[in-house]
Amino acid sequence: MLEGPGGIEVVKYAFHFFNASGRTVFRYDNSPNHPEITTRPHHKHVGPDEVVVAADPLTIEEVLNEIRAHLATG
Repeated sequence: MLEGPGGIEVVKYAFHFFNASGRTVFRYDNSPNHPEITTRPHHKHVGPDEVVVAADPLTIEEVLNEIRAHLATG
């Protein structure tokens, strides 16, 4: 569990970012379905093949910053 802004308790999350063609750029979630990941249940799926990598829990603001950075670099 995470504590969000204003003390809101975050139990589950999933943040998805797709390109204009509908392909996955990245998505974060905390589903406990990847026991091989050291940051389980937190992880990130990267690219259209959705390669799963370790990821720390993050806020919506951090996700939006990553999206902005991606859009800025094209």
